[in-house]
Amino acid sequence: MTRLEQCTPLIGVNDVLATAAKFRDTLGFDVHGESEEYAYLARDGAAIRIQRAQGEAADAACYIDVPNLDEFFESQQAQLEQLPVVCVRPPFDTDYCQREF
Repeated sequence: MTRLEQCTPLIGVNDVLATAAKFRDTLGFDVHGESEEYAYLARDGAAIRIQRAQGEAADAACYIDVPNLDEFFESQQAQLEQLPVVCVRPPFDTDYCQREF
């Protein structure tokens, strides 16, 4: 049986270039192609595709699994502090048995 390698979310946004920059500058993703209509970013086997939303952009979420969330959060702290306060929370345990930030 063929093994699946990864799941790549595709999110619709109003500003592809600004969103790609956030993933690049905040979480260290490499941009492998971008335009005002579409961008593809990857880091450590995780990838994200971003496209310009048709009409109003809907909220989107993307989970990227890491082996040690607290360590990762700490390593990205300086970049995360550049985001609006409403965008980032310290790591926490959810009621659905997930640790996230």
